[in-house]
Amino acid sequence: IMYYQVQVTIEQTTAKGGVKKSNEQYLVHAVSVGDAEKQVNQKFVGVTLDWEITKVSQSKIIEVVEPDNRN
Repeated sequence: IMYYQVQVTIEQTTAKGGVKKSNEQYLVHAVSVGDAEKQVNQKFVGVTLDWEITKVSQSKIIEVVEPDNRN
């Protein structure tokens, strides 16, 4: 299992009727590019904005270190 960076482009209509595009980056723990795409597609189920996955690449991140909650 590896980490993949998935870029999602979202289109929103502005108050003046124009279209604003923004890119969001997601770090996905997955077994393959296809699995990473599948996970992001599942995350966006029901989202009413226009969006598309525009890039998937293997991340150089090898591990995410979570905070120790033993305080």
